[in-house]
Amino acid sequence: MSSFAVHKYYSHTMKKTVLSILIGFLFYCNAFSQGTDATIAGLVKDEKGEGIPGASVRVRNESTGFQTGTLTNVNGEFQLQQLPLGKPYTITISFVGYQTQKFSDYALNQGDKLKIDAKLITSTTTLSEVVVSANTFVNKETERAGAAIAVTALQMKQLPMEGRNFTALTALSPLQGRNGSFSGQRTSSTNVTMDGANARNMYTNGAYTISQEAIREYQVSTNNYDVTQGRQGGGSVNTVTKNGTNTMEGSAFFFQRASKARLFGKEIFPMNSKFNANGTPRTTNINQKQYGFSLGGPIIKDKLHYFVALDHQNETIPYQIAPVFDATQELNFGITKANLEKVIEVAKEKYGMNNTTQYGDFSRETEANALFIRLDWQINDKNKLTFRNNLTTWNDFVATVELSDNFL
Repeated sequence: MSSFAVHKYYSHTMKKTVLSILIGFLFYCNAFSQGTDATIAGLVKDEKGEGIPGASVRVRNESTGFQTGTLTNVNGEFQLQQLPLGKPYTITISFVGYQTQKFSDYALNQGDKLKIDAKLITSTTTLSEVVVSANTFVNKETERAGAAIAVTALQMKQLPMEGRNFTALTALSPLQGRNGSFSGQRTSSTNVTMDGANARNMYTNGAYTISQEAIREYQVSTNNYDVTQGRQGGGSVNTVTKNGTNTMEGSAFFFQRASKARLFGKEIFPMNSKFNANGTPRTTNINQKQYGFSLGGPIIKDKLHYFVALDHQNETIPYQIAPVFDATQELNFGITKANLEKVIEVAKEKYGMNNTTQYGDFSRETEANALFIRLDWQINDKNKLTFRNNLTTWNDFVATVELSDNFL
């Protein structure tokens, strides 16, 4: 057709000032937390086996400097919830008149509940602290309501996924249906969260596009009626993103799929079929390129860390519009080639349609970008500020359509 349309969609407007972000943080900093479902809990007892109330429990992630703490209750119990994922964690338990105990080299993954039971020994003289390494025994369990499966970053690297879309691995869940639906429910009944915040794309009823390099791990839960897993009827996908540490780390990748393999500019052998899915000869080429990187590290050691991931994809793939070439295609589309050409001729002469080919094989070029940025600031032992932004764009150079999604 001679006319075309330009469409722009913005799921979340990024025209937010720094002032509004600060104001929002001041009023709502206690309303949201990292949705990791990672907990450290336990019991502190004395030599008689009785709980010690008021004992100090300090938790520290040695790789980021994150630290927090609490006191045991009247029964000697303690619990710290929604802790940032990572390792190594050190837990230090102390009380006046008792020997300090330190538990070191622990790791927290999504949904983990680390159980630490300590028995403090009284001391009349100054003694060195007792250090217990996590490598000497296992004291960790995973508590999840309903049927759930966790997908780690290692699995995302090792398992094949078309387009490096990490949500494809939801198929590992036994109750997964089509297009992200679970337990026979609609796709819109699946709740999607990113670090505890809603991450559902209102236009597609699915998760926002985000680089696989930015995903630490995620969990697929079904038949879950926990009140904390709201807005879901069939299941939920809870994702945790990566964060920077005191060590600068990065990655880079490049993938390509082409119609023919080339060496020094010369074609060696074909890599795709010469025919379309309907058996007609393909006259256009396939060329897909996907590349990007991730980088994370410290800005201020133990205080401020950054993480950034970029995913770029160029794709040239064939698509078809009523490829009526023979009797089989005439039967499939319910029109003869002669009649189709008459319709097009009328459209050109009377309605101003372009004098170009209107059916057959066409080459379609698209471009997609996903940029993820995260900053973590450990303000003090009780407050941590996380700024996270994901910007995605998708351009179709044939239909002149541009999509843009971002969330904060």
